Amino acid sequence: MEMNHQYQDMRYQLLLENASIGIWQFDERYITTFINSFMASMIGSEPAHLYNKSLFNFMEEGEAKLAKSLLENSKNKQSEVLNLVFKDCDGKSIYTRFTTSAILDNEGKYLGFLAFVTDETEKIISHKNLQKKSELISYLQQGVSSKTGIDFFNAITIEIARSLGSDYTFIGQKIYKKNGYIKTISYAKYLQLEENFEYSSDDTPCKNVISNDIFCVESGAADIFPEDKILKDLEIEGYVGVPLHNNLGKPIGLLVVMFKNKIEDPDFVKSILQIFSVRAGAELERLNYEKSIKASEVKYKALYSTLQKERKLLRYLIDTIPDLVFYKDPAGQFMLCNQAFEKFMGYTEEDLLGKSDYDFFPKATADFFRKMDDRARDKKHIIRIEEFGTYPDGKLIILDMIKSPLFLGNKFLGVIGIGRDITTQKKVEKELRKSEEYYRIIFESSNDGLFIIKHSQVVDCNLKAAQIIGKPREEIIGKNIITIALNNTSFESRKLMQEKVHLASKGEPQIFEISIINDGDPENIHYAEISLTAFKIEDESLVLALLRDITLKKEAEAQIKKHNIELEKTNVELDNFVYSVSHDLRAPITSALGLIEIAKHEKDDSLKAHYMSLQEKSLHRLDSFIQDILDYSRNSRMGIASELIDFEEIISEIFADFNYMNTEHDVERILEINGSSDFYSDKRRLKVIFNNLISNAIRYSNSYRENSYLKVRVVKGEKKVVIRFIDNGIGISSQHLNKIFDMFYRATQKNNGSGLGLYIVKETVDKLEGNIDVNSQEGEGTEFVLTVPNLK
Repeated sequence: MEMNHQYQDMRYQLLLENASIGIWQFDERYITTFINSFMASMIGSEPAHLYNKSLFNFMEEGEAKLAKSLLENSKNKQSEVLNLVFKDCDGKSIYTRFTTSAILDNEGKYLGFLAFVTDETEKIISHKNLQKKSELISYLQQGVSSKTGIDFFNAITIEIARSLGSDYTFIGQKIYKKNGYIKTISYAKYLQLEENFEYSSDDTPCKNVISNDIFCVESGAADIFPEDKILKDLEIEGYVGVPLHNNLGKPIGLLVVMFKNKIEDPDFVKSILQIFSVRAGAELERLNYEKSIKASEVKYKALYSTLQKERKLLRYLIDTIPDLVFYKDPAGQFMLCNQAFEKFMGYTEEDLLGKSDYDFFPKATADFFRKMDDRARDKKHIIRIEEFGTYPDGKLIILDMIKSPLFLGNKFLGVIGIGRDITTQKKVEKELRKSEEYYRIIFESSNDGLFIIKHSQVVDCNLKAAQIIGKPREEIIGKNIITIALNNTSFESRKLMQEKVHLASKGEPQIFEISIINDGDPENIHYAEISLTAFKIEDESLVLALLRDITLKKEAEAQIKKHNIELEKTNVELDNFVYSVSHDLRAPITSALGLIEIAKHEKDDSLKAHYMSLQEKSLHRLDSFIQDILDYSRNSRMGIASELIDFEEIISEIFADFNYMNTEHDVERILEINGSSDFYSDKRRLKVIFNNLISNAIRYSNSYRENSYLKVRVVKGEKKVVIRFIDNGIGISSQHLNKIFDMFYRATQKNNGSGLGLYIVKETVDKLEGNIDVNSQEGEGTEFVLTVPNLK
């Protein structure tokens, strides 16, 4: 029997544990003695954690007092149903249906309660939410139905904050002139309206809302949007926002509630905001439209006032301008005119209105006016013609007439005419053309090049200037005077010109000379004298540049200078010549006369022969000196004779002439000729040059060398010949090298030459427009490098 009871207790215990309803048992002190898993999970805990704990530990203080009172009244009742509210471990309210049954012993003494508990939280909350929605809808229908504008927005902001318990509530609208910005039109902190503000929606949840989407964050809003300073400063946890739409469904604003705590029922909050958003969106659109209407009215009134002022001003301007102004309708009837046109016609505007040209002009004239009106209409753009007119007093004038067709869309409204009396202008233009012709004739007839310059740019130039520059006028006009005129001159000339133009433009007249290279050819140089003078035409500052070709003058001056230099040189040479001749001509003669006098008294025949030999040497030296003088004279007086040159023939003959030259030892003579080009030059002058250079190489050979030589190397080219005379003779000291081509200069006393040989060589080379260089080292030898141009 006892085992049977234990088995039944176990089955009872198992049934209670697995029941799908909350079962809670507690003693007379309301201490938990049993609680099943379903009930424990409803509280948010485990059964083991709830044993020996008071029932009232899971209620708020006020609810606990009420529950205790109700339970005390239920002790004597077999069963009673109570509605109790518990708090789970997270602090969330649990609404329950609490059915109690008192536990009594055999004597009827109260031992505690056994309660069967069902969770009716969802049902209760849904009922409350439905009740709140009904209240809010009723509020929208009654409480704010008579309110509009800001009063409406403020009212629903406070009501939303009250109904949802939101900490912050606001309604905002998009700022269209500032992309991404929102401005609140109603803002409440708790249940108190605050000052509105403006903010950027970037990096905020509002950006999602204004992009036409309901957006909700149950908790952690400030952490999800760390860049949103408002969320951070207000310590916001929960955020819900809904967009406000216009009648086209486009978002124009938003409705937002924010909570410092987690949102318990986000769906309810969203549904409430959606209810209000429809009415708020409509009101916001109405408010914007109303503002737009008011702004349009203000704008229209201002526009109308401005238009009236402008019409009066336009009429005043039309009447005050000296030009003739009129307007004709499509039929050609006058509809408007100014005072100048009244004076021209001899009628008032009132007399002219409604009448046409045929009422005032001969038919032929009126036909012409009508034809011009029709042409403007048909072309649909402005035409400009010259018309002749006559004032009432008979004065004939020329009119510059502009006729402009007036259209509204494709509808022709008439013609506006504006005529200007250009009679005087025509006379002035005629006189101006004559003046320009006079100016152009004088300008072009000048023998000097003339440039007109503005800011260094050539405005005009005459034909003579173009000839001097060597470019057509079209390539000069508009170009920089320095670039076009001095392009082929030195940097110094361009810089000088720039400075002179600058000084002239400041009113300081300038005169200077420059050289110009024509066509890039350095041989084709022109010299010019430039005179710069500033002048003004009205307020325009210009510079007149007079460019005079002084090439012939420069060439004449250079020729005179050259002749003067040559004359000075000739005078110096003549002085030296007279001195030298007085010495070098008389010395051999004096020596010969002395030897003859000695020989007269000499009895020894061998000595007489010796004296005769000495006389012969003196006479040969005299002959050589006279020959040098003759060579110098011929080179100075005679012109250049061009003929084909056979270098081998000429040099070989000279070598042969010196075969019996009285030297201390033999000198090997070597001739090398390269190049096949025909070479033309003055044969006689070349022989003079070759004869002197070869003679000197043999005469001044080094007697201490075993193998003395003279090498003559000829290299012929198309344009020139280069001839090298190379010997290993005694050489020339460096102190004499720069003087060896001077007249009567002797670099050595080894042989008593005339001192004219190398001077004649240099003069002859210059006459041939050639060049001669010398390289020598004393004791080693000498090299003369002769370059002569081909006269072919």
